[in-house]
Amino acid sequence: MTKLPEIVTMEPDAAHKISEIIKPLNMKKRCLIVTDKNIKKIAGDSVFESLTNYDASISIQNSTEKKDVEKFSETMKNYDFAIAVGGGKIIDITKYACYLSKKPWISFPTVFSHDGIVSSRVSLTHNNSKISIKANGPVAVIADYNIIKKAPTRWLSSGVADLLSNITAVEDWRLADKAGKEELNQLCAGLSLTAAESVIKDKIRIMEKNENGLKTMLWALIFSGMSMNIYGTSRPASGSEHNFSHALEKLGSNGLHGEQCGLGSIISSYLQKQDWKKMKNSLRSFNCPVNSKEIGIPAEKLVQALTLAPKIRDRYTVLNKYKIDEKFAQEVLEATEII
Repeated sequence: MTKLPEIVTMEPDAAHKISEIIKPLNMKKRCLIVTDKNIKKIAGDSVFESLTNYDASISIQNSTEKKDVEKFSETMKNYDFAIAVGGGKIIDITKYACYLSKKPWISFPTVFSHDGIVSSRVSLTHNNSKISIKANGPVAVIADYNIIKKAPTRWLSSGVADLLSNITAVEDWRLADKAGKEELNQLCAGLSLTAAESVIKDKIRIMEKNENGLKTMLWALIFSGMSMNIYGTSRPASGSEHNFSHALEKLGSNGLHGEQCGLGSIISSYLQKQDWKKMKNSLRSFNCPVNSKEIGIPAEKLVQALTLAPKIRDRYTVLNKYKIDEKFAQEVLEATEII
């Protein structure tokens, strides 16, 4: 069963209006605000102070290690619901802890850096590897325009790159369908592509951080997340380009998820025989890194990641159509001018 958020809103000063905004949800009194040390000062304290009608506490979390989140979920059992205030890491920690403790949670993103703000998928670490686990989506998504607007543009660009990578993810799904590996769901594929297309069409307002432009961004991230929630896996928005990003993470990269997926989507477009130059230009127009120097990852590591990418998970993508060794990876990265 797929549950949609009951409330989705972005408005100025939302951090100071939380009690009023969530009132229709009829939540019980005990609330845990989950955040990190830096975001606590930016937004967590304001959310805490505004919860005048609730018995609220703040928990500082950092680790996305599966066993640590499982331990934290025991604490969550003492509360009625949680509010995740922060970026992707905090949202994933809260999402999984609430899933294990069977408690509802509210998403309060402070950056629009990827589509995890509403998806029911969680990205954690386990045995030195990134894993994707099913959880539950939020009962509400609340964003404060003033906070989102002040966030570094790099994080916004990363979110755009994550959305643009939906284009290659859906193409991989089409290839899987043609190969008889996984049937394409037109509705979920359509939602995923709509998310990508909407940000391209609203590029100027998004990059200006216009309120309506950022609302487009919020809804695009929600459409992308819901495409995965409805389908039941990350397939609609995660293909070979995400394999490449996960491979980079496995090799120790600390690049932003969306940035790495954007770079991966250039590679995927090339291998899919799509218009990879158009993809590259779209990413560049949103100030996304499009080569080794701009993303700050050595060429050798990018070659290693592309070589490793086909082995990352059992999901049919364009990578299955090639024998990717270091020589081939080097040629692809040079052809796309990533290195």
